[in-house]
Amino acid sequence: MESTIKNFQANAGALRKCASLSRITEEELERVLDKIHKLKTRITTLKDTNTNLTEPTSCVSFGNDIQTLRVPGTEAFQAPCDYKFAGEGWTVIQRRVDDSVNFNRTWEEYTNGFGDLRGNFWLGLEKLHLMTKLRRHELYIQLENFQNETRYARYSDFTIGNEAQSYELLTLGDYSGNAGDALSYHQNIKFSTQKRDNDNYNRNCAVIYSSAVDSEVDCKNQREDIQKELVEYKAKIDQMKSTIKNLQANPGALRECASLSGTTEGELERVLTKIHKLQTTITTLKATNNIDCNKQMWINPTEQTRCVTFGVDIQTLRVPGAEAFQVPCDSKFAGPGWAVIQRRVDDSVSFNRTWEEYGNGFGDLRGNFWLGLERLHMMTKLRPHELYIQLEDFKNEKRYAHYSNFSVGNEAQSYKLLSVGEYSGNAGNALDSRDGLGGDAKNMKFSTPERDNNKAFNFNCAAFYASGWWFNRCSLW
Repeated sequence: MESTIKNFQANAGALRKCASLSRITEEELERVLDKIHKLKTRITTLKDTNTNLTEPTSCVSFGNDIQTLRVPGTEAFQAPCDYKFAGEGWTVIQRRVDDSVNFNRTWEEYTNGFGDLRGNFWLGLEKLHLMTKLRRHELYIQLENFQNETRYARYSDFTIGNEAQSYELLTLGDYSGNAGDALSYHQNIKFSTQKRDNDNYNRNCAVIYSSAVDSEVDCKNQREDIQKELVEYKAKIDQMKSTIKNLQANPGALRECASLSGTTEGELERVLTKIHKLQTTITTLKATNNIDCNKQMWINPTEQTRCVTFGVDIQTLRVPGAEAFQVPCDSKFAGPGWAVIQRRVDDSVSFNRTWEEYGNGFGDLRGNFWLGLERLHMMTKLRPHELYIQLEDFKNEKRYAHYSNFSVGNEAQSYKLLSVGEYSGNAGNALDSRDGLGGDAKNMKFSTPERDNNKAFNFNCAAFYASGWWFNRCSLW
């Protein structure tokens, strides 16, 4: 290529004369000269990026140590190599084991890399791009909790775009593992930092998480769900306001109409009372919406949102819409990952409680307790949940009931038991038996002794049983 270019450039005039004699147009000639320039540029690039054959380009030939690697397009750099987690040849691109290194960094820092190669660190987006461009790479994510329980996620084809593409997560390939496929949702998302927002939401998720991430994350879906609720509430409020306005505009006509239709004074008073209740409901809904709108709805990635990664212990969880709270996690009865929402083993804790107490939770997390209706609503709204009920009598005989889709409504819905899903077990399907006797808890609002939402005629089941529950016709199940 160099010889050809040298000959052409030595006599550019002759080249143009030759072009004229052969009837090559001036435009075609310019294309030839442009091609010469591109060939020259390519030669320079090949010279600059030619890799020293004595320097390795990956960790394939190394064990567990920090090694110097070299890939085309960048200077030689050091990277930790690992063979403990998934066999030989893995380059560690990120490690986070504590809060000793701050990951709240700039775009430039995430591009170049930062941290301690033997501790918490980030290898660098530019290196990731060049590595995954040079040859095919897998991605292996190892997770470990404070009880030394581990989970992993593995992807067969991991590729990162260049800086002009904002280091987009181009491919992941096929998933395998037991940690859950959390990354496929982020495929084709550009990288974001606090000062460079590339997510698909109208707020900066990197700012919310005080970190950087290829993120559309759950923040978009969570906010959209909340927004739908707000729209529904607004429509209900507008309808109620219209009804109240019409009725209050002419209360005399309302009484006259009642008289003509044979409506008694007592029935009319009940209508006016209902108007007052509607006004109260509007105020409550507005207050609830304001809380939902203004409260910080985002989850710090370092805070767990469920018990999946824990064994038997009390852990701190955080779900959108609620402050961080403690919950017992259990792996004895039905495998790992269960949050205990109620435990009753004796009468040391009274369950004859108010609506507010059932809303917030009460009792001893290591003994008898109730987690709280508001937390149940937020947890089951965030993601699908199963319900597992373990029963044991004084003879140590056990029964269980398992439901595939447990969901609780919000306070405006009186924490209605929205769904339970499919039943399995040997305790009997008491929550959704569909036997026609009217005792099922499904679709029932929650009742407490001072707030009766059951269907028993003129009878308060919660007061009778001295306990709160989704009572239907005074059957506990």
